[in-house]
Amino acid sequence: CRSDARGWRLAPVVEGVDCHGEYRGAAEVPGLAPGDVDITLHDGILTIRGEKSEERREEKADYLLSERRYGSFHRSIPLPAGADPEGISAALSRGVLTIFLSR
Repeated sequence: CRSDARGWRLAPVVEGVDCHGEYRGAAEVPGLAPGDVDITLHDGILTIRGEKSEERREEKADYLLSERRYGSFHRSIPLPAGADPEGISAALSRGVLTIFLSR
């Protein structure tokens, strides 16, 4: 993790699996919507980028709570040998981004 004046940065944890002729990668991106994540492929390197902006405000009779968290992250991963760069798809569900690569 690295923190700076603009907020927080976090490279998501990525787990890879080779399963029945397909590679699958799962990246933890809790709290992000599909529009918050960008996936690119350049020269055999898959890059996941995202930005999170979260604000919470709670006001009661005797206190005020206001929190803000924001920042960006990226993670670059070389494609496995034999992966087809034309056969990439992705899905985001319950805070997990799954990337599918065909061979």
